Amino acid sequence: MKTINKNKMKTLLTGVLLLSIQLAFSQDSSFRFDVKGNASETILEITQLAADLEIRGEDVSEILIQALDYEGLPEKARGLKPLSGGAPENTGIGLSIEQEGNVISLSGAHREADDGTYRIRVPKDLMLKLDYLSWQAGDVEISGMQNEIEAKSQVGDLVFEDVTGPIVAHTLSADLEVIFSSLNQASPSSITSTSGDIDVSIPSSTEGVFKMATVSGGVYTDLDFDLGEDADKRRLVGQSATGTLNGGGVQVSLKTISGDIYVRKSN
Repeated sequence: MKTINKNKMKTLLTGVLLLSIQLAFSQDSSFRFDVKGNASETILEITQLAADLEIRGEDVSEILIQALDYEGLPEKARGLKPLSGGAPENTGIGLSIEQEGNVISLSGAHREADDGTYRIRVPKDLMLKLDYLSWQAGDVEISGMQNEIEAKSQVGDLVFEDVTGPIVAHTLSADLEVIFSSLNQASPSSITSTSGDIDVSIPSSTEGVFKMATVSGGVYTDLDFDLGEDADKRRLVGQSATGTLNGGGVQVSLKTISGDIYVRKSN
């Protein structure tokens, strides 16, 4: 009986200890930043960072950053300042963030931040600009945003889900996937890649003019595009077409050199 009680007590203490560690890690691995001014007129610029990113737009007024596997500086570097760093670290999770006017700048403070994964919750009507042109840059997933997005990547895939655009996005040797909840008619969107596939999903009721072109790939769709004169053309080198949906609307440019283009119904 005593043995059972001791075992129960040991299990309980172990559970409490693990929970305490988890809570402490959760608190120490996140950072909250208040957005000043109107979010719809504010730009979040992300530069000098190569970590995997998950950015989610929600009905919030602040930016919440969570580091999922950030390990910090090496033990021998404790108390020292990394000379390889960019802007001063002011978050406790390897990042630097500050706002000047209507621009919020977010960047990695030192190279150890590039090895982590960051989950970032932002106001959904914030404008977003992402410069991921490092050859070591990771993948980026952006969802729930309802304002302009500009994103560039070298080798990391770019995935956009539940967005309205306008979107200007380019990759060098990575894939692009965009799932539009609706298509903003205010400004055109341009989605391009040098050697990656482009996969776009849109509601079948979308109004727009789609310019699609690939040199060594194909263009595939299940939407009823009005191709006009392009409907009678035969593919010679590469494939290109201009398709109108539901009478036309804002222009969407989809271009890749050595990848395929997919345009799908999302409903």
